[in-house]
Amino acid sequence: MLQLKPFVPLEDHSQQLLPLLLAAAENECLSSHLYYHLLNDSTVLTPMLVTNLQLALVETNAHHEGMLKSIKRLGGKPRIKSVTTRFSAMKLAPYQLVKMLYESDAFLAATYTDICTLTMEYDYQIFDLSYRNLSEKVHHLDQVKSILHSHQYAEQANKKEKTL
Repeated sequence: MLQLKPFVPLEDHSQQLLPLLLAAAENECLSSHLYYHLLNDSTVLTPMLVTNLQLALVETNAHHEGMLKSIKRLGGKPRIKSVTTRFSAMKLAPYQLVKMLYESDAFLAATYTDICTLTMEYDYQIFDLSYRNLSEKVHHLDQVKSILHSHQYAEQANKKEKTL
């Protein structure tokens, strides 16, 4: 026999949801900075990759804004400045930028999955936003992964040339 779950108001989930939204907003901010810095270092990018990464940057900024609106709607306050301050002090090589971007986007995909699971039956607005963001993050991960693999291959080839 089918058993229905009792309805639990969103307030009971907001204590779990708000930290996830804050983490997503912070990491979207970090990803945005990483995309920006990667786009400014054209040594590892083809014109097609530049176009794809520019689109990913626009989408990441939209994700960040959506998370900020959701946080404010739930009565939370974002703490974004700490991420940008920490990142602005870093000077990373292109490969490190790509690797850090991949890790940030992978974290975001997992976070959006958790948000979707938590809000599926309780908050359709946050669920819908998180589901769309998750879908785009998976696409971003595929793009960044291809850059990582091509860069790793190029590094291995350079090492072989140096040893010969």
